[in-house]
Amino acid sequence: TEPCGVHLGDGRILAIARSEGRQYQFQLTSEDGGETWRRARTNIADVSQSTPSLILDAATRRVFNYYYQRGARLLKRRIADADAIFGSPLSWPEPETLAQGHEERPWDAGNVNATVIGDRHCIATYTGMATDAAIVMVSAPKQKGRDCAT
Repeated sequence: TEPCGVHLGDGRILAIARSEGRQYQFQLTSEDGGETWRRARTNIADVSQSTPSLILDAATRRVFNYYYQRGARLLKRRIADADAIFGSPLSWPEPETLAQGHEERPWDAGNVNATVIGDRHCIATYTGMATDAAIVMVSAPKQKGRDCAT
């Protein structure tokens, strides 16, 4: 459920989808503009019904996969070469942790949405308790390992 996709050009679409009841994300690919699709399991297993949000940096051909690891309370991202990962869904690099939530129950957090503002990625998610939740915004640089601002 809740897939997020990016258009890579030449009819190629790369999408990542949340799985229900399974502990990994799915990768969906199309080479004909969405007429037909292939679905494959990824090696992204640090998830629990984690909704993905993808950003493609067209200049560097890198794709950023942002998601919230429910239960562990961690906002994460994985950065991959879009052309390489398109045909190799089990090759996503290790994640980078950007922020930590504070919810008591896993379902009181998640649903990441990311966008580009200037030279940074802005990522929003929610975290909290049943009666007191907050929207959290993280500003992350496009380069792995740099400081993030919350």
